[in-house]
Amino acid sequence: MIVIKMMIVRLKDIKDEGLVVELNMGVSLDTAKVKGPVRGNLSVDKSGDSVLINGTARLEMTLTCSRCLREFDSDLEVAINLTYMPWQDDDLEERDLQETDMDIGFYTNDEIDIHQLVTEQILLNMPMKIVCRDTCMGLCHTCGANLNEGPCRCSNGPATVGSDPINSTVGSQECPGAVKNESDPATVRSESDPATVRSESDQYPQGKAELTTEGSLVSYLDRLRSKYKVR
Repeated sequence: MIVIKMMIVRLKDIKDEGLVVELNMGVSLDTAKVKGPVRGNLSVDKSGDSVLINGTARLEMTLTCSRCLREFDSDLEVAINLTYMPWQDDDLEERDLQETDMDIGFYTNDEIDIHQLVTEQILLNMPMKIVCRDTCMGLCHTCGANLNEGPCRCSNGPATVGSDPINSTVGSQECPGAVKNESDPATVRSESDPATVRSESDQYPQGKAELTTEGSLVSYLDRLRSKYKVR
């Protein structure tokens, strides 16, 4: 079996015994920092106009957790099992896209771009939500502390697992890593605090409050005489 390192495979180069493409290629991803080249092997076989491509691609990369924003290393291994067919505009327009079509590709000019093929498969196998671990606590919505390292010193509420700084609204929720301090002056209400002392008019009904001065008493008695027609 022929082993090649070229990223463009021409159908005329695929013999009856097939060939093997040895991967050693660079790739650029928006959601990850790729460490070194993509490595692996792909076997390429031809059956009529169809080309069968099977193998594995491996790469090392650095990702950023969507919860705590910490960078971590991760390995990705992609299994590739694809069937490539010649591009035919008329046939493609007449049939609906089926689930099995996800394993079908199309080639033009009797050649297949292996670099493009591998890059597409890597993107399709990237995780939808990137987290350093399933139990990641994320960041405090208020002070931004990493809750994986312990509770923060905010005083707005209890801890909550899975705080996501990207999808959260700052200031709209209680602090997820709060440590309540009952001795905190801000949390203790003082009896001498004007905001906590009820006024005399709040403590007593309106009629009784009017009896506290001599003038108010005279006015109150006058209203009683008028009500009951007492002279």
